[in-house]
Amino acid sequence: MYTNIDLVRERMDTLRREAHRERLIRAARQGTRARAAARRAAETEEEEQRPERNVRAPSRPRRWFRARA
Repeated sequence: MYTNIDLVRERMDTLRREAHRERLIRAARQGTRARAAARRAAETEEEEQRPERNVRAPSRPRRWFRARA
């Protein structure tokens, strides 16, 4: 049979475990956010370093050529 102090101790242990789990989840989430931010920064830097390509539109739509073939 549980006494009051046993119930209180059990509840404190449960709360301690839940708090620990939440801290672990929060730390993992922050790590994920940091990795995503670093990835975005790297992608932006790569895009800035790439030379711009001169893309010219075709003189006639491809559909026109397919219809004539």
